Amino acid sequence: MATFRQKGSPPRHSHNQNTLTQQGTSASGLARSLRSRLRSEKDNAPTRSKYFEWSEEDELTSNYSARREEAGLGKSEDEMHVGVGEDEGDKDEASIASKTRRNKRKPGTASQRVDKQVKKARPTIGQIPGDSPTGDCKSSDAEIGNEYRDNMIHPNTMAFLKELVKHNNRPWFAENELLYRTAKQDFESFIEKLSQKIVEEVDITVPELPLKDLIFRIYRDIRFSNDQTPYKIYFSAAWSRTGRKGPYAHYYMQIQPYGKSMIGGGIWHADAQPLTLLRRAISKRPGQLKQILLMDGIARDFLDIQGHGDEQRVINAFVARNSEDALKTAPKGFPKDHPEIALLRLRSFTVGRHLTDDEVSNSGFLHHAVDLLSKIEPFITYLNSVVMPDMNMDTSSEDIETRA
Repeated sequence: MATFRQKGSPPRHSHNQNTLTQQGTSASGLARSLRSRLRSEKDNAPTRSKYFEWSEEDELTSNYSARREEAGLGKSEDEMHVGVGEDEGDKDEASIASKTRRNKRKPGTASQRVDKQVKKARPTIGQIPGDSPTGDCKSSDAEIGNEYRDNMIHPNTMAFLKELVKHNNRPWFAENELLYRTAKQDFESFIEKLSQKIVEEVDITVPELPLKDLIFRIYRDIRFSNDQTPYKIYFSAAWSRTGRKGPYAHYYMQIQPYGKSMIGGGIWHADAQPLTLLRRAISKRPGQLKQILLMDGIARDFLDIQGHGDEQRVINAFVARNSEDALKTAPKGFPKDHPEIALLRLRSFTVGRHLTDDEVSNSGFLHHAVDLLSKIEPFITYLNSVVMPDMNMDTSSEDIETRA
């Protein structure tokens, strides 16, 4: 039987035989002490105890423990005396359970854990958007199996982009974040492989750069746009001597469903200084640019000029492609009747061609992309020689003169 210490009595570890004498050794003394303890617990308890119902009869009866045990109400008499109640016990159990859950968690941030789950969570073809609460994408007709490869864009990636066209909003994107990460990883794997080919086989002036310097973010800047959709409906990347940013001409690739994927390159929306240099070069030596545009690889595959096209047809096709932001009149410093006025009014100098979904999801897409980019390498090199001439390379006096 536990003993109870009255106010002012010695600590538990210093109990001696005089303690029982102070409290009284009779059964009635112990009963009074027990009732006093119970009243104190009742007054201080935040909630009713789950072990018994308080009543005046229980408080005044010394054999309440026997009544509780007969009712099958749980705790022993000693546990009741030391005050282990519902609240403390539940807190201890909740604390232990919480620690157990924390110990079972995987290391790393939330985004890292999602990335590690991507490969395990990749569904079969056509099931990516269909598995989501709002997805309704149908199965793809491509018969290449479910394997993700770095020499092509998987049909599931195209399926995700198709669903993004229909549900370009933040709630849907948040619900399908794992699907986005799967598609993004597929695109990154292809771009990483293509980058190696560009550096080794297409353009030696393009350095090896990390993916973050090549791939554009999918999030749109809508601060000053009438179109408030938050996401681009395509994946895209660009290569140059400084990656996707910088003053140099770029190689460009865009993966977009419904036959709107694109591959090409050039300078888009040129800044004032490089634009001035380009116009001077065209004005003094227009034949250099025209000769490059007349090459079979560019005229046929990027300007859609079949056969051996004449010069004027090729120039008209190039101008039409870049006419979106062209000037309506002659630029400052050039006469309106200049023989190359159509080229001088341009502010963008790009070539490109669209790719079908079947081309993008074909196992030979990597080889096809390298072949197309190789064909525009002379065009990219020409633009760079004008806007950012390399003084260490062989450069004619005429090239230097254009900078004056």
